[in-house]
Amino acid sequence: MRADSEERPLTILYVEDEIDFREQLIARLNSGLNISSIDVGKFTTEPNKGETALQFQRWLQTNIAATAKLDGVILDSDLSGYGNGISKETLLAVFRAMGIPVCRYSKRTRGTTSELLKHFATLASEGAASILVPSEFMNGGKSEYTEEHDDLVVWLEAVFNGFSRIHTRYDELSPQTADTRLSPPALLAKILDNPSLELDFLGYGGANLFFFGDRLTELSDTEETAEHEQPAQGNGATKLGYWLHNYIISFPGPILNVAAAAAFMGVKSGTLNIESFAKAMAPERYDGPFGGCQPLFLRERLEETLIDEGVSGVQLLKARGVTAEPIYEAEPTRSGVYCIATNTSIETEDGVGPIDFIPGGASDLCRVSRKTYQRWIPWLNL
Repeated sequence: MRADSEERPLTILYVEDEIDFREQLIARLNSGLNISSIDVGKFTTEPNKGETALQFQRWLQTNIAATAKLDGVILDSDLSGYGNGISKETLLAVFRAMGIPVCRYSKRTRGTTSELLKHFATLASEGAASILVPSEFMNGGKSEYTEEHDDLVVWLEAVFNGFSRIHTRYDELSPQTADTRLSPPALLAKILDNPSLELDFLGYGGANLFFFGDRLTELSDTEETAEHEQPAQGNGATKLGYWLHNYIISFPGPILNVAAAAAFMGVKSGTLNIESFAKAMAPERYDGPFGGCQPLFLRERLEETLIDEGVSGVQLLKARGVTAEPIYEAEPTRSGVYCIATNTSIETEDGVGPIDFIPGGASDLCRVSRKTYQRWIPWLNL
């Protein structure tokens, strides 16, 4: 069983304006998720009843079962087909205020290098209200899959179960933290039961205004609308989830994906079999929230292992049955850096950065390869 799994089925709300695509994706997702679709096109604003976001929030509460606990929302980024003034931004503001996590997709995104760079550059702002579904899982709604295994379903389960784990731990800690007002790094380290990560998380504080500010959550200022809002605890836990997934994990520092771990270990990521690497490095795996989305590893554990064993990354992998090549043939113990645009480990000299949008906590490892930088960064004006 995956680290992010739970016994109860997940209940997910799905918002999509194209009927055929909606029905197709619901059929696909129902293989592993409990999907409830809602036709936002039926919503209409009423004069003198408050701003659109508040009216939609009330309308939403009356159109979903009062006893249902929504684990999350799957949202199309383009809702122009509704034609009633409801936008992605309105829905994201409402769901953020309610503390309901959102996974958002775009049917037009193809995961090109330029799109990835723009995505990373805007993660601090746009990542505070939703998680973007990887384009390879969508593929225009026509991805090949089997009833036994669908990467999109597995990924969505890992994301929403990750939020659920954070919510549960957050609620458990609330009595202890109510009077102390812990900082986000301290609170997240407690949630992960790893106090040593607090200092590492401090390096990701530059975007706290986006992730923890109230700019997108202050939708209500009257008693009439207060009853429609999710408790503040759920709201805070969801914010921490976005910060962890979209910022800390997306820009590897203390928590590393396979290619970033390879860079830290001085190994060429292109020579690795991901599944074999993940199994071999199981003792160093990160098993916290969102650990089921992709293999992740704790940098501090990797460092401890390399020091304790007194070996290079290539030697450690060889001892565990995995063949790999060093980034530096003449200096096999030397680390490289991680290119966020190509998801590969590269030589330090081949990396440009740290770039402005890379948080301080990831600035020693995350770079953009020189070739990619020269081709895209000036054109994208990043």
